[in-house]
Amino acid sequence: MQQTTLRRTGKVFIALVTMVVAVGISHSAAAGDAAGPKLHTDDNPKCVDLGYQAGFKPNFGTTGETPPLGAPVTLTDGTLEVTIEVIGTTNTGEATTISWSSNIGVYAVIVKGGRNANEYIYGPPAEATSGSGLQTPINSGGNRPEISHLEFCYGTGDGKLEITKTVETHSYISYEWKIDKTVDRNEIALTKEPTSDATYTIAVTRGDGTEYGWQVWGDITVTNNTGSDITIGSVTDELSEFGSLDVSCGALKLPFDLEAGGA
Repeated sequence: MQQTTLRRTGKVFIALVTMVVAVGISHSAAAGDAAGPKLHTDDNPKCVDLGYQAGFKPNFGTTGETPPLGAPVTLTDGTLEVTIEVIGTTNTGEATTISWSSNIGVYAVIVKGGRNANEYIYGPPAEATSGSGLQTPINSGGNRPEISHLEFCYGTGDGKLEITKTVETHSYISYEWKIDKTVDRNEIALTKEPTSDATYTIAVTRGDGTEYGWQVWGDITVTNNTGSDITIGSVTDELSEFGSLDVSCGALKLPFDLEAGGA
């Protein structure tokens, strides 16, 4: 009987271990809290011209691009769905102020009236799914003109937060070996010759082995492909059938601001 311990290293297989990465991301602004408005005097600013990935300019049918008075109206471009309600008018009953809500996050809303426009900015990185009190800018005459059109700026989803990970494993395997010996002659009778031959056969059998001392390590990489800066608040990792693992960020201090395109 003999026991042998071997060390094994190699790449981890999905059947062997499953790991999950959770990244906590915090944004600097709360949904619905616009950091604005920002006045534009270039006549007709557009979402894509201001650096956003996409823009939706609702057409309300009989009133064109001017939101109608009365009940809220819901429109969509196939991705973004927005419900808009007029909550403020001029003395002659023309729409100047709106509230809105949406099915996905919105980075900014452009409210155009007269020669100028107000840009109500929610992000990035923050997004909003509702807002209220959005108005046209006051004109040179000191009046607030009618809304000529609205545009909602949002992300298309092409840019995403990408998380990749390398995983390697290290373990020990203890084997028990069985050694059997057989001989072709049980007895030897010595007569005239002083020597005689006997043939021994040795068979060595290895047991199934017991694996122990598992270690798992690797690198977690977070790449910001969103086109805007984000704040990473925490990074956690789990090993299936084991639980949470310690994650070291080295000299990096969390929370950490990861710029667009950075890793």
